[in-house]
Amino acid sequence: MTLEEALKELGLERIDRAEEVRAAYLRLLRHRKPEQNPEGFRRLREAYEFAVTWFDQGETWSLLERELGGSLGGSAPPEPEPVGPQRFRRLDFSALLERFRLRLSAYETATLSRAQSPVHVLYLVHRIIDQQKGEIALEILNTLVDQLPPSEADRLPVLLFARHLLRLHGAGHAEAASALTRKLNAWLEVTGRESDLVAGEAAAAWQVCKELARLPLSLRPDVRKALVLMLLEDEHSFADRVLSRFVSQHPEEAYDLEEALREHAPSLYRLVNLPGRPEAGGTDVRAETERWLSYVLIAALAFLFILWLGRRMDV
Repeated sequence: MTLEEALKELGLERIDRAEEVRAAYLRLLRHRKPEQNPEGFRRLREAYEFAVTWFDQGETWSLLERELGGSLGGSAPPEPEPVGPQRFRRLDFSALLERFRLRLSAYETATLSRAQSPVHVLYLVHRIIDQQKGEIALEILNTLVDQLPPSEADRLPVLLFARHLLRLHGAGHAEAASALTRKLNAWLEVTGRESDLVAGEAAAAWQVCKELARLPLSLRPDVRKALVLMLLEDEHSFADRVLSRFVSQHPEEAYDLEEALREHAPSLYRLVNLPGRPEAGGTDVRAETERWLSYVLIAALAFLFILWLGRRMDV
């Protein structure tokens, strides 16, 4: 069933409020009792469920657009979940709910209890990460990948998933986020449709996720967070300050990071400006410059001392 067919079945031209769908359904239900007109009731119920799902997913997408600062690029929400005989099975988070029942709010518990659309789940994950409950967010995302069959790959907005992975990297969950990135990558390969599912802005975000997962886990959390903020929030000034301090205080680690980025994360490497390791037997330009500046300063001080001493002798 398409949206146009659902609206025609409900006698509506458009949907501005969810209440309009329910009102139309109840009005028509008086003449389509399931015991009197089972086929008419089936069509009406299918149209009602499709329209409600379509409206609900559109509202969720709009909320994500506002909360993520328009980073979805004004893209349209995914197609609503099928209804009727083609309805996808409901996602089951019962084990997770039991494990984290004391740390989840009533709203979070209710949303996961009736979760069916990955879009709704990813919106909830966005809120949970904001509340610094990264462990729970990771469990939800892992469960989503485990339960979503590759045949239903169209249901997963990869761009949102990738952004959550980046935020988890910045929140100190690098190891778990990297493992989840590898799991999702394997899942996408199984679908055989990775090029279709990961395109445009999603392709860029997903590429960076894979690059972050390849970086050593020993990378300092503040440096990893700076890289993530540079990617998500375009906070280049903050990232530059963190990286500059990192280079000055830990030059050897900065050389290692530069090599790791160049080898494993070309997209990130192009964004940052890190000094390369001096070649063996070569000259460290920065150290050489500092050495000559110290010579000049010593010479200037010696000259001023001699000048002062000469004046004292004249007196």
